[in-house]
Amino acid sequence: MKKLTVTTPWAVAALLAFSAGCSQNRENELNAELASTQAALSKAQAELADARKARKKAEGQLNQAKAQAETATQPKAESDSGKTSAKPSSKKERFSYAV
Repeated sequence: MKKLTVTTPWAVAALLAFSAGCSQNRENELNAELASTQAALSKAQAELADARKARKKAEGQLNQAKAQAETATQPKAESDSGKTSAKPSSKKERFSYAV
């Protein structure tokens, strides 16, 4: 009986050391996976920031193109300054026409 009690603590110690080594291995795997996931997250955030910048630039170009299209499709209004009509209608126009 004495032999069994002396061997049991050593077996328990060996079992604990083995299981601690296994859990350390798993911990290392999880840490490596965490680092990999964090790197992927950083890359994804950088790509998202680039995409947002590109979207803002495209929206600016779209707005600019819309403004140019509106300007191009609107009929040009003739300004009264410097141009006289054949028949002056107001007193001011008649006076400036005569001078």
